[in-house]
Amino acid sequence: MESYAENLRGMYKFYDPIIASTIIQSSLTFVDACLLENRLDFQTMPQTAGGERWAHYFRVKNGITDAYAFIAFPKDLFPDASSYLQIIPDVGDFNILSNDVLS
Repeated sequence: MESYAENLRGMYKFYDPIIASTIIQSSLTFVDACLLENRLDFQTMPQTAGGERWAHYFRVKNGITDAYAFIAFPKDLFPDASSYLQIIPDVGDFNILSNDVLS
């Protein structure tokens, strides 16, 4: 975990500070999602009428979508974050769906 943390701290060298923070946040959320996924109460949780979107929400969290989307745009190549911010949700969705199809 220390190596993981060290790697994440290094994101500030390659990305705008806000983008780096988003990559770090997404990466930490991924760890939380992996821990949650291994809990017995999570594995045996019944589907409820109000939980139709839970699977997609959880897939976004454990799919580390924001980190994968933002990591494609280092500040050396893309100094203006406004040139790509609006496509981040689509890149994230593409990553999730591609992963699901190829898995």
